Amino acid sequence: MSLRPSLAPRYVHDCAPELAAGATTRLVPQTAAAFTQPARAAAWRSLPSTYVVCADDPATRPDVRREQAKRAGTVVEMACGHHPFLTRPAELAAVLRQVG
Repeated sequence: MSLRPSLAPRYVHDCAPELAAGATTRLVPQTAAAFTQPARAAAWRSLPSTYVVCADDPATRPDVRREQAKRAGTVVEMACGHHPFLTRPAELAAVLRQVG
């Protein structure tokens, strides 16, 4: 089951049209448990972690992004939407190389 077309702009608004079309066919709804069920284990508790704050992400509220980022050892902000691996792959790869 793919994502409803009405939700696509929240996730791929900054993607080139051909990337957005391909990406939205692979997006699926996420279970509500992901937002309500406590995690039994979290690697960020014991391993170095980096949180990439996607500053122009309309899918995740800014306060939620900032709260999640507090758990990481390193926080990097990128001027991008929800999927930087689609819209800014070279910039994201550079971030990952720098922190890895």
